[in-house]
Amino acid sequence: MTVGQCIIFTNTKKFAPVICEWFEKNGRQSALLSGDLTKDERDEVIRTFENGESKVLVTTNLISRG
Repeated sequence: MTVGQCIIFTNTKKFAPVICEWFEKNGRQSALLSGDLTKDERDEVIRTFENGESKVLVTTNLISRG
């Protein structure tokens, strides 16, 4: 199976950067989305994911809350 993009949810803000770094070290373009980012930073992360620049979006439950 080939997956073009995916979203990975984590249950803590501390674990999300660890996963994102792992993907980067293994050659996958990834982006981190959490409540620690400003609104402008979050918008930029979403934009890069929507445009396909990031293949993996690692996020806390922030995205599920809207």
